Amino acid sequence: MLFKTIKNTTTTLTVLAICLVCTAVLVFAIQEHEKLYLESVKSDLNGLSDNMANDLVPLLASEPDTFEISTLLLRLERYDNVKFAVVFDTQWQQQDVYFGDAFDTTSSGPNIQVNELKKLPWGVQVEEDELIALKLIGDARLPVGYLLIVLDSLEPLTKSKLSLLKQVLPLTLLVVLLVIGISFFVQQRLFMPLSLLSNLAKNIRETNDYSLRIDIQGKQEVAELSQDINLMMDTINKKNQKNK
Repeated sequence: MLFKTIKNTTTTLTVLAICLVCTAVLVFAIQEHEKLYLESVKSDLNGLSDNMANDLVPLLASEPDTFEISTLLLRLERYDNVKFAVVFDTQWQQQDVYFGDAFDTTSSGPNIQVNELKKLPWGVQVEEDELIALKLIGDARLPVGYLLIVLDSLEPLTKSKLSLLKQVLPLTLLVVLLVIGISFFVQQRLFMPLSLLSNLAKNIRETNDYSLRIDIQGKQEVAELSQDINLMMDTINKKNQKNK
């Protein structure tokens, strides 16, 4: 039934096209938001880990001060998405470990593969829904230790996407409804002359009155069609008059 008439067909295709375009724009916006979000978080984590690595230098330069290291790691308490942070010495031996709110408390501890960790480049990278910051403590020629900070990127990103959808979706629906309403109005105006011509044809068929005329002011094609129909009715009416 949707595609039975030209009007229904064009209306349905218009609505589908509008919905598809809005969906594509929304998906693109979410993808771009994800990229910008990750870049922003990576930048923040890079700055934070750099500052902490610099502050850890005097604490590891001589005999490691566990209390001071623990105090420094408590800076991470303000960040809800921190899983854990580890301070290593130059032999990759753990000096202290911090567990954040995002850490899975059902596990016994962070699963750290030192050999795999050594293969990672210095800096911040994304690994399996985690943001990993690995920093050198001290000078590259004479390091005094290493700092590892692991953040959960999945849950905060999901929350950020949901927040974006809550803000954008109502506006998107409003725009879709507005555009659909305008398209209905335009199509109604465009197809009105055809409806009038159809009604004229029905009246002529029911009454056999070929003197009926129609006057449609609109687009050139429709106006010409109405004039041609009127001329045709004139011709038929004259022939009928002669045959009487």
